[in-house]
Amino acid sequence: MRRRLLTVIDATNVTSEARAPLVAAAKRHHMPAVAVMVSTPASVCVERQGTRQANRTVAGRHRPRAAHRDGPRSPEAVG
Repeated sequence: MRRRLLTVIDATNVTSEARAPLVAAAKRHHMPAVAVMVSTPASVCVERQGTRQANRTVAGRHRPRAAHRDGPRSPEAVG
């Protein structure tokens, strides 16, 4: 961001608290912050979690369901 290059953060930042430092960093560097929201059914997330390599899983066994439950429901809610 400091060099004004496109920066992509690939993470499951489902809460506004998790996204806040990323948005603040973008603002500090006068860069736009854009969230890409993918609406995948919880059952698919849980299934995919089970087939991932150990170092590629979303932290915690129940995390996919929690992320699905706690995540924003609309683009307006990403804020």
